[in-house]
Amino acid sequence: MARQSEAVMDRRRALGAMLAKQRESAGVQQSELGRRTHYSRISISHIEAGRQFPSRDFWKTADETCKCDGALLAEYDAVVAEENSSKIADLIARQSSSPSCGRPVEPLASAGSRQGSGVAPTPGGA
Repeated sequence: MARQSEAVMDRRRALGAMLAKQRESAGVQQSELGRRTHYSRISISHIEAGRQFPSRDFWKTADETCKCDGALLAEYDAVVAEENSSKIADLIARQSSSPSCGRPVEPLASAGSRQGSGVAPTPGGA
């Protein structure tokens, strides 16, 4: 798996810190949050430190348990959106820097005009 960008890791750590603060404000122990989310107390500690990043189901239950009115879940969704944007940008960058094997790339519009003609395109566009 590709390494996450530093910006994404910072957002994950900030989300974990937000969880710790909200959990403490709600008077919920790590062990109690663990029972409700089906995670161990150690995992809760890792999540709060940003070293573990659980699924949306975890964040939904944590949000409800700590009475955050959707704040934890919204921040989780923002982190995931940033991760996805980062992955897409990385793929585009890698794709644009990869060699084209010396063959010209035909635009999609002209390739589509041959669709259904029964004639397969030949190398070189002839």
